[in-house]
Amino acid sequence: MYIKKLILQHFGKYHKQEMELHKGINLIYGPNEAGKTTIKDFVIGMFYGIERQRGIAARTDEYIRREPLEGGDYSGSMELEQEGKVYLIDRIFRKDQRSVRVFQQETGREISLGDSQSLQGILVDMDRNGYINTLCISSHGAAYKQELQEEFRQYLMNVSTTRTSNLNLKDAYSYLNNQKKQLNRKGMDNELQSLSRKITDIHLEEELEAIGKEREQLEEQLLRISGQTQPSDRQEPEEDEEKKKPFLLRMSKEEKEYLDPQLKQIIGFIKILLIFGIFALVLLLVSLLPVSLYYKGWLSVILLVVTAYLWIRKRLKRKDNKKKSAGQTRETVSADIRQGAGQKEKEAQSAAPVLDYSRQLADLQVRENDLLKENAKVQELEARYRELKKRIREAEEETAAIELAYTTIQELAGNIYDQYGAGINKQVSDMVSRITGGQYTDVILDEQLNIKVRKNQQYLGTEFLSTGTLEQIYLAVRLSVAAQMSQAGMPLMLDDIFGSYDDARLEAVLMCLAEYPAEQVILFTANDRLADVLDRTDMEYTFIEV
Repeated sequence: MYIKKLILQHFGKYHKQEMELHKGINLIYGPNEAGKTTIKDFVIGMFYGIERQRGIAARTDEYIRREPLEGGDYSGSMELEQEGKVYLIDRIFRKDQRSVRVFQQETGREISLGDSQSLQGILVDMDRNGYINTLCISSHGAAYKQELQEEFRQYLMNVSTTRTSNLNLKDAYSYLNNQKKQLNRKGMDNELQSLSRKITDIHLEEELEAIGKEREQLEEQLLRISGQTQPSDRQEPEEDEEKKKPFLLRMSKEEKEYLDPQLKQIIGFIKILLIFGIFALVLLLVSLLPVSLYYKGWLSVILLVVTAYLWIRKRLKRKDNKKKSAGQTRETVSADIRQGAGQKEKEAQSAAPVLDYSRQLADLQVRENDLLKENAKVQELEARYRELKKRIREAEEETAAIELAYTTIQELAGNIYDQYGAGINKQVSDMVSRITGGQYTDVILDEQLNIKVRKNQQYLGTEFLSTGTLEQIYLAVRLSVAAQMSQAGMPLMLDDIFGSYDDARLEAVLMCLAEYPAEQVILFTANDRLADVLDRTDMEYTFIEV
């Protein structure tokens, strides 16, 4: 694969800028701030698109940095050839109009990408991270020893089998560590111990049992007090017998006096009739006596006087009875009052212990209710305790799974080293030997994928190497890994990475690049040295000045 033409329609500082490229080495030359890195970012964007970041990162992300300075639709086109077929890619980067279209130039047929904005799987076989970490190297990408060493150690562990750098060992370890932290095993153990102490310190059953016994004793006392009033209950049968008598016989004299007034009038009227009847009968009998009229008159007068006397006597006697009855009634009422007061006093005296026991029973009920509420809380604690026990068992299983994952990854590292280490070591050693003029002929990546070089019969770590030598070894490692990863032969882009190379090693590197299996190498530089070396070695290249 190689890029034939770039059309930067509206991208960064470029406006309708066309650029033709060719197979082999393409040298894009220009001073600082000329836009060389912008061209490199445009190529990456045409392959994979440019995502807008969120939050604070969006202020300085690549999307913002490459927006058209003169305005426009933020777009561009690229023409590339792969396996004899030419493809045209049109892309709009603007987030609200984002789109990409791919056409086969000879037939005009549009190739469907679905919902994807990336050409991975269609024209390219590497993901964005993989491409940037191997075939697309910028000046700052080879400047930091430790960061690059860690990057490659993680990268090689994964790309050798997955052909993607998104899944790396560092992310895997980080994920597993996060999962382990989320289990919060220590926190659950502490909470479980705390719950266990709380449940053990509570003795609700004993307290409820004591309250039950105390209630039984109080109830027995109440029954004993209530048993003292039973004689009054035994008088009820006599009262029932009294109730069986006729109403008039059961009436007292005083009750009879309070009969219905109409009934009293009727009785009085009957008495008057009887008296007058008797008087009339006596007069009739006197009139029938065989005596003179004179004697009959005197007998009538005597009879009338006797009758009047009896009637007056009865009236006086009734008044006297009423006075006596009133006096008896007052005495009866006074006795009843005295008796009622005594009875109330007795009832008050007998009710005092009942009230006391009742208050004690009420207090017991309150205590029992409080204990029952506390018991509900204890049940919640016990439920939480059982839940924690279950979660801890599950956490133990998950922890065992995480430990197994750690072990599996470590074993995988050994397997990857066994499978690919020797081949990568040979490629890296050959390239480093050519670049260093045979000074370092044996470069190895050990089982942990740390880089070591052999010098004077001993292996040295990267900390003993100069920055230039280390950058050259990392370049060799990148290119060797890329050769393992990519079968599509994507363009190799190097953005001004030769600043620390001397002329001899620069010439050796360019010779290696000319022989590299990629169809196209694009070099970005602000230094005339690259063109001079290429000219001096008679290597063919395309020169483009920006």
